[in-house]
Amino acid sequence: MLPSPKQLLSITTAWLLPTIVWAQSESLDAPFGSSSTQTEPVLFIAIIIQALLGIVGAGALLMFIWGGFHMIFSGGSEERIKKGRDTLLWAVIGMAVILTSYAVLQFIFGVFNTAANV
Repeated sequence: MLPSPKQLLSITTAWLLPTIVWAQSESLDAPFGSSSTQTEPVLFIAIIIQALLGIVGAGALLMFIWGGFHMIFSGGSEERIKKGRDTLLWAVIGMAVILTSYAVLQFIFGVFNTAANV
């Protein structure tokens, strides 16, 4: 049986909370730089695209884990095993697309030398 959404949320919170607390003691630089260093709009767009790719990649990883849960907790049901397998397949395809788009964008930004520090 799959855990309920409340159980998943509480497990995830308990797992991530120490990481969030540890991060509070560190000093962080401004993610977009100061106003004097951030002059190119293309650099700003490159940072936004890379952040979005990171978020989408995390979503694909979560879907991969979710498909694994479906297979593990299927209880021998062929329908639930197939659902888990399909979720895993589409998560792997999504990860491949995300990695490919990241590589293409890195190449493009490298050619134009606009996002060398990103």
